[in-house]
Amino acid sequence: MANSLLITKLSDDSFSFVVNGDAVNVIINLRNDLTTVGDECHFKSSEGANLIKLQQVQYNEVTIVDGATLPVATSPLDLRIKLRSVGFWDWLTTGGSGVDAYQDLIDTLPFFGNDGKVPIVNEAQLRLDYATFPNVSYLNLFPTPLVANKGIKVNSLATAYEFYDIVNLVTQFIRLGYTATSPSEDVVYQALALKANIADLPLAFPKGVDYTATGGETSFPISTTALATMLFWNGSPQSGAKWSQTGSTINLNFDNPLTAGDFMQLS
Repeated sequence: MANSLLITKLSDDSFSFVVNGDAVNVIINLRNDLTTVGDECHFKSSEGANLIKLQQVQYNEVTIVDGATLPVATSPLDLRIKLRSVGFWDWLTTGGSGVDAYQDLIDTLPFFGNDGKVPIVNEAQLRLDYATFPNVSYLNLFPTPLVANKGIKVNSLATAYEFYDIVNLVTQFIRLGYTATSPSEDVVYQALALKANIADLPLAFPKGVDYTATGGETSFPISTTALATMLFWNGSPQSGAKWSQTGSTINLNFDNPLTAGDFMQLS
């Protein structure tokens, strides 16, 4: 069975609630709220507690009095509109004695002398300070989109930045025929060859040059004119005083000629 509810706005902006005419058990509250489930209304406090025990109240069984009696609501939405018109939810927006302007806050520095600046948090002193906002307009001078492996420089009119091919890449090698770098290793190689007359440069000594004596030799031939840097006699390195090289011939300065089977290695 539905219950009737009389809601009256009082002079102190609070509201009284009388269920089924039981004025003896009138309920008075300032911070009120309402939840509707279909056509049924549930009146609650601001904390969500039920204001009245008998919550089976239909929207059209609610009478609202604010000096005069308002027309009966025609829907749950119309009931909320009428309650809002008499200040039923004014407690949600009614503030205390605080300020309503940013410049009135106690941690706000004066506006004067801080034109164009932005407030930032000063955590150490628990306040707001002003700081000059970085000028980001220059970002419009950069080309987009980004291009891989390109350098950036000021254009010839000094009005913006532009991409260009980087030409001073550092390389650890100077290889003949290698053109991946700019300038290419091949270009550097050819320039050095021209400058130094590469034909005159000493040849690299090949690996695996050796000789096995037949006996009686004081010199022996090798297969290259590249200059050797070390001679090994039966595995023992020999000082430069013990040998020399003329063209593709190794001359020995040993105390005795080689014996058959002596194994000579060069590097």
